[in-house]
Amino acid sequence: MKINKIQQSIIQSTQNKKNSPASKLNTPTQKVDISIDESTLQKMTNILSNQPIIDESKVIEIKAALADGKIKLNKNNLVQSIIQFHHYNTGQNHEKP
Repeated sequence: MKINKIQQSIIQSTQNKKNSPASKLNTPTQKVDISIDESTLQKMTNILSNQPIIDESKVIEIKAALADGKIKLNKNNLVQSIIQFHHYNTGQNHEKP
């Protein structure tokens, strides 16, 4: 999946920067402690659990754009992306099935 390749590239770039000689110079380090109390965590959980999984307005917008021809859909690319997504989420990390 293209997104995964981009993510891997970003991760690799970040790791390379961490291991570079410049990163080992006298760079100040700071420790940040982020703590969330249980009530705040519960509030955030409640807010998120009440959110729809699918953004219906976005679905309507995309359907209209497809119907109007504003978005061109390449069915072969869509099928390949669905297959790659399935393989990724089932642990079958194949570039091409």
